[in-house]
Amino acid sequence: KAVFDLFGLSKAQSFGCSAVEFRPHTGRSHQLRVHAAHPSGLGAPILGDTLYGSASRAPRLCLHAASLVFAHPTTGNQVKY
Repeated sequence: KAVFDLFGLSKAQSFGCSAVEFRPHTGRSHQLRVHAAHPSGLGAPILGDTLYGSASRAPRLCLHAASLVFAHPTTGNQVKY
């Protein structure tokens, strides 16, 4: 099961889109993209998502990470970028 927190950040009236902060707790592939686009989720695909939405409004996927945290595969220590 994909688990994440969702925070609305800002709405850009001139572009008709909003900045949203997702904080995933699980590492499911595409989980943020699927939940953003699905009608029982946000019902609004991530800008530029050609798989779950449309690229007509952006030339690329507009999904960015502010930080990444994971367990190092060899040491098991937590790594944060």
